Amino acid sequence: MRKIFTDSWGIDIEPKINKSIHINTCIDPKKMVTMGSCFSRNFSRWLLHNNISCLNQPWDILYNSFSINSEFKRLLGNLDWKQGIVTEHRNKKIIYCDPWRSCIKEASIQLLTEKNLEFDQIAKESLFSCNSILITLGLSEVWFDKYNESIILNQVPLRALMEGEDKWCNKFASYDETIFSLSEIIDLTRKYIRDDMIFFLTLSPVPLKYTASGLDIRVANNLSKSLLHAAIQKVCEIYKNVIYFPSYEIVQSFVERNFKIWQEDGRHVTAEVVHRICKIFAENYFPNQMVSTRNDFWVPFVNKNGSIIGKLYLDGSSEITL
Repeated sequence: MRKIFTDSWGIDIEPKINKSIHINTCIDPKKMVTMGSCFSRNFSRWLLHNNISCLNQPWDILYNSFSINSEFKRLLGNLDWKQGIVTEHRNKKIIYCDPWRSCIKEASIQLLTEKNLEFDQIAKESLFSCNSILITLGLSEVWFDKYNESIILNQVPLRALMEGEDKWCNKFASYDETIFSLSEIIDLTRKYIRDDMIFFLTLSPVPLKYTASGLDIRVANNLSKSLLHAAIQKVCEIYKNVIYFPSYEIVQSFVERNFKIWQEDGRHVTAEVVHRICKIFAENYFPNQMVSTRNDFWVPFVNKNGSIIGKLYLDGSSEITL
């Protein structure tokens, strides 16, 4: 009898992992870099903690595929980041903010340029040392310059909006726009770094905190994740050696089995969840690597408002540092 269905639902079944690439013979796990959302930073911390990767993630949080794409363009191509500078007023002084590296802010454009040149060197060293890249996408609700829609920011220009600046608008990036931005990342990397670069694409399980769309937050979050998910799947079909790793679905399976998933804000996952997801990743793609059982692995500990106040460890204990 011909087999019709490829899989069936089961509440106690974790998602199957795509192992179409025999990673052991393709890449050195010590040379993997990660970039993207806050979940990506936790992934990187786990890989370093277990000595699976020795390349640190130099980037701060990159929330969407467009800010990640802009990072590759400025490092490997010719992108003028200055055209998208965001200005803020603090204590009667102007602060200049990089449009994509949201952590980089200075009191003058000259100082901002100097800091970016320093970061460029660090980021290039990471990229040119790696042979695989794990990218975690967080959201598809983005803010852009209404006078130049090609400038899509990394995050909400909140202070500028509160000060009455009206040049910034929000939207859900489309399916096609997301595919295009991811494709540019892959094409640039394989042209300028190595043509056999392997990409792992993941979807962050962390939901939207706010939305400016007018939709209910849960509706907006599902729309945001769905757009990303569909685009990622298409890119994986188009390109060889680009794999979707189902971190989002793994968390869904944990929820169904009543695992403790969330921290106090109901958005950020615990250290145990990160450990379980990363362990599944390592067991499938780097099976010869030893995984630590030490409890000193940690993720940022957040309070009910989502503010980082310390460290949350694998055993559930916490340390407040702020």
